[in-house]
Amino acid sequence: MPLTGQRRLIISPTDILNIKNSFEESIGVGVIGALRRAGKHSAQHYSDIIIAKGLKGEEALKELTKMLEESGWFRASWEFNRRGEIGVRIYKSFESAAGNRRDGNCHFISGFLEEAVERLMNWENIYCQEMRCIARGDEFCEFLILR
Repeated sequence: MPLTGQRRLIISPTDILNIKNSFEESIGVGVIGALRRAGKHSAQHYSDIIIAKGLKGEEALKELTKMLEESGWFRASWEFNRRGEIGVRIYKSFESAAGNRRDGNCHFISGFLEEAVERLMNWENIYCQEMRCIARGDEFCEFLILR
């Protein structure tokens, strides 16, 4: 695992969903912003590790994907287009695997992707929009990152 020497917590996707649902019941829709911010904070940590290796751009995002796959977060594929947009497909997401919702469920991952792309691609003022979600019955979660 990439975070050698650091303490880790193993938690099931069902437990993550239960925690998210409990927060939503207590806080309401404000939990969405809190989860996005938590994702951004987590991405800062992972990005710092990759930046310290001297990686940037698409190479850095590939390294990030490798780290997250090894840690059991998810498997991802990236698609870059000429309009300056990035499509990300995520399979076996820890955040949505146990979900069953009509709306998108991957608020933590959305924030994570925003911050990771801002830092590793050196983009500013971007937004990550969830287009598909496993929790809605889709085969994978799909995000569109716009600048």
